[in-house]
Amino acid sequence: RINRQQIQNNSNLNLNKSGNIVSSRDIYWGQALKNFEENPLTGTGLNTYKEVSFENNKKGFLKADAAHNFFLQMLSDGGAILFLSSFWLLLSLFVELINKIKKNNKNFFHIAFSFGTMGSFLYALVDISWQLPYVFLLFWVITAQILAEE
Repeated sequence: RINRQQIQNNSNLNLNKSGNIVSSRDIYWGQALKNFEENPLTGTGLNTYKEVSFENNKKGFLKADAAHNFFLQMLSDGGAILFLSSFWLLLSLFVELINKIKKNNKNFFHIAFSFGTMGSFLYALVDISWQLPYVFLLFWVITAQILAEE
């Protein structure tokens, strides 16, 4: 946790929060949104959040390799094009998983692993888990297995 004075000292982020304590994720997410605002269509390039946030943060306060949110990272690094295509892909995936459960609701494997993939999705909203190749690969392998079974 960071106190309000530390954030006010960092003029690059311009985060306005009420109260005395602000989560570090607020700063990471604010930086991702700032990167998106500066490059809305194509972003700054894949896996460039770290370089861009370090460059924008000259005082060296709270440097992070990732935005700690998969979707904000996509906005920052890939702009609207990558964000919308990633979001559409994941949304269609979850629609398929839900249809699979409705169609065969007695298969506990489908139900359990569908909830697992949805849990991984929710966790990606607040951490860098999908930045790790083995986690994201496992997500896709499990999802592909569920969707491939009849």
